[in-house]
Amino acid sequence: MKSANKTKTLTLALLLFAVLALTPALRAAEIWTDQEDYAPWEIVTITGAGFEPSTEDMPIDVSVTITWPDGYVDGPYSGTTDDLGNFIFIYGKDKFEGTYTVFVEDSTGITATKTFTDSSVDVAVVDVTAPTGSVTLAPGESGPITINMTVTGNQVGTATFKVNRDWSLSGGTFTGSNPHTFTVPPRAAQDPPTTFSTTGTVTVAAS
Repeated sequence: MKSANKTKTLTLALLLFAVLALTPALRAAEIWTDQEDYAPWEIVTITGAGFEPSTEDMPIDVSVTITWPDGYVDGPYSGTTDDLGNFIFIYGKDKFEGTYTVFVEDSTGITATKTFTDSSVDVAVVDVTAPTGSVTLAPGESGPITINMTVTGNQVGTATFKVNRDWSLSGGTFTGSNPHTFTVPPRAAQDPPTTFSTTGTVTVAAS
């Protein structure tokens, strides 16, 4: 009787081993983004590796969904892996501040998840004031001008902007040249305006 029990136990063990041997192990897939944090208008490049490779006879589909900070699920978007099990997905929608979750699953059930963030970008506002007063110039003549600029709003980090200092009038159209670069230091929204001033010339084209 003990011999029969040993035989049954051995048979069950062999069957269990056979089942485990026939069960394919899932591959270790991974996805990543080209940046960890983005501005709202920046494009997100999502790269995946370790998924089931496609073959000529059997392409492997991948499904990409992106969950927004407010819970909205964008997708699924479809693609295929290459012969190494890799893929690249470009996500170009404008976004808002928060954390985004990327979920990818291929047609064999292999999955991977990645998060990235979108940070708000504060940009100061530059107001260029047109020269005041009046000057009479004959065709071909030039005269001096003063250009005043006021910067308001929140500025994260140092920023630069350019203003043309010399202007010509021809056929009723002004054309600027000789640009000068101004540097705006970091500033808070409640800070007093940052002011700049420069001089230049205005020229009336000869008849």
